[in-house]
This record gives sequence, C-alpha cells and structure tokens, in this order.
Amino acid sequence: MDDGSKIGKGGKIATNSFTKQEVEFLCKILKEKYNLNTSIHSAGINKGFTIYIKKDSMTILSKLIKKYMVPSLYYKLNKD
Repeated sequence: MDDGSKIGKGGKIATNSFTKQEVEFLCKILKEKYNLNTSIHSAGINKGFTIYIKKDSMTILSKLIKKYMVPSLYYKLNKD
C-alpha cells in the first residue's frame, strides 16, 4: 500500500528495483487485465523506473484496490 503515491491527478507505483523490461511487462499486464492506462517514468540515473497511472485510470484503480487499503491511505487514490 505504501509503495506508491499521488502525482497530480494520477498515481505512481514505485517499481524502482525492476528492470525497464520488467516494468514494460507490468504495464502491459495492467492494460490487458485491468484496462489501466500507464506510462513509464525514469526515477533518475541509476534509480530505476516507476509506473505512472494516468488520471483517466484512477477510478478503475480505486475500484480494484480500495477495499484492500487502510483508510488512512485513501488520499493516494484521489478519491474519498
């Protein structure tokens, strides 16, 4: 629950320890299985990559994961 954050109206999943190829694969699965629109962001030199969940997919993400989250972290979903 805590390896992600709100970025503007979207969200970020911290996948820094994965290779770019692995992050690309994860993004493909998120699109195919859950119809989430994502992009890959560099976290900086030698800091890996993160998955950005685009704002148009935050409602879908919220419906998928909110029931598993502790209420104090709901703010990361941009929804109440």
